[in-house]
Amino acid sequence: MYIFMKMCTVMWKNLITYTLLCVYFNYIFPILVRNAFLWLFRQNVQKSDGCIIFINSDNSPGPIF
Repeated sequence: MYIFMKMCTVMWKNLITYTLLCVYFNYIFPILVRNAFLWLFRQNVQKSDGCIIFINSDNSPGPIF
């Protein structure tokens, strides 16, 4: 019984880890990427030659000339 409980605990911890990773890559990561692109865009705005980076509805950046 003890071994079974220990296995359950390990599986439960792994499940939490996988859930957190899923949440991270699906929600937090795209926001971080988008913020990084917006930050880069702001850095480049002063010395840019009219190239505008925008964020699509599916979170993928694409340049507009």
